[in-house]
Amino acid sequence: MLPSWTTDPETPLPEAAAATPEALRGWRLRAPQENDAALRASFSTVLRASAALPPDRRLVMYDADDGGEIRNPEERLLRLQLTGGRYDLLTNKFPLFPKHMLLVSASLVPQQMTLPHLRSVGELIRPSSFCAYFNSWCASASVNHFHCHVIDELPPVAKLALVPGAVLAGGVETLRPDGFPGHCYVYGWSQVGEVGAAVWAMQKANQPHNLLFSPKHVYVWPKPLQRPARSWDLYPETVGGPELLGSFTVYLQPDFDKLTAEHAAELFAINTAPLPAIRAPLPPRIRSADPAADGRAADDSDAPISDAGGSRRALAAIRPSQSLDSAGSVLCDVLVR
Repeated sequence: MLPSWTTDPETPLPEAAAATPEALRGWRLRAPQENDAALRASFSTVLRASAALPPDRRLVMYDADDGGEIRNPEERLLRLQLTGGRYDLLTNKFPLFPKHMLLVSASLVPQQMTLPHLRSVGELIRPSSFCAYFNSWCASASVNHFHCHVIDELPPVAKLALVPGAVLAGGVETLRPDGFPGHCYVYGWSQVGEVGAAVWAMQKANQPHNLLFSPKHVYVWPKPLQRPARSWDLYPETVGGPELLGSFTVYLQPDFDKLTAEHAAELFAINTAPLPAIRAPLPPRIRSADPAADGRAADDSDAPISDAGGSRRALAAIRPSQSLDSAGSVLCDVLVR
């Protein structure tokens, strides 16, 4: 049976979860260390069990050429009742990051970010040290059912110091990662309503986008309406959330060998775009202020400090499961200085 969390001690759990003896309540009220331990233990337990299973029954596999569809119900690590409804935390069969999991809506809704989803991701991530990223449809999302990627890592882009960025319509102030070669708009969690407004504007303009959620900030990358042809010359995969976070994955050794810091910088520049000018009128639900659902004071001025020892991982085809620690290679020069 799976443990379940609700963000409000007074909110009843779903019937199935209420019958679970180890059900827990009050995720947002728990200490970050406790939440980190719960997430890591849930993933590690399934990883150990998965390793002993035949390939068609594994829930987590690091070999990109391992086939099989996940059918085991044990892929559901946790059940959570959050502001946006009920969500399941699932294993990611082919992880790209440490403790790579999926936060999936239990409702049949499309891969479209909404303000309730934004607040739900914040409720999960803010009282922890985990991060999450979101790929919109046409921006690397492969399944049109709402999901976010949850990772046990502060990615390279989030280690860049934050400096004043664009001032948007209405006087909305944003930050940007210092030295990032492309367009990136960074908001504090107290600005979650403005993040919702930006996402709404991109949706109205049919503009693909990627988002990163850290415990303190939300990073927004608008994408060009069409992928530049030059991008395929530099990199054989779609530039999506993992790449903008600072992790490029390749499956052939020649592709790995030719990727350089200059190529990575150009990929960031040509695969991001300005936010659209659309802003008013906004839907009433986006006008509401952040209720600070996790009960913690937001310190949006506390920018991360660059870490020259940061690392990036990429896959090479010599062994499909080989993870190459490239702390001294191409992306470290671009993203972590």
